[in-house]
Amino acid sequence: MDVPSITATIQTYGILLEWVPVTDFDFDHYEIRVGASWAAGTVLDRAYTNTFRWNMQTAATYNFWIKAVDAFGNYSVNPATASAVISTPSSSFMIFLELVSGPTR
Repeated sequence: MDVPSITATIQTYGILLEWVPVTDFDFDHYEIRVGASWAAGTVLDRAYTNTFRWNMQTAATYNFWIKAVDAFGNYSVNPATASAVISTPSSSFMIFLELVSGPTR
């Protein structure tokens, strides 16, 4: 009952994770982790649907891991994984000036 695949998409306000749902009859939920590996990862969520949005994070590379969990608490053998890279904003910027006319003399 491994999760077949997962994608990570960077959006304006976070990272959207989407995966192919598990269809086993005794499926209960998914566990999503972020980190260098499944074992070392931090649990982000226990999800009951096949999407999860993680709010905006700082610039870095994030590795996501997901496993399905059945009704008896058994985890799938192999995690599905996806990565997302959030870049540092560009150092260039624009300045907008508004000309406001002052009192006339």
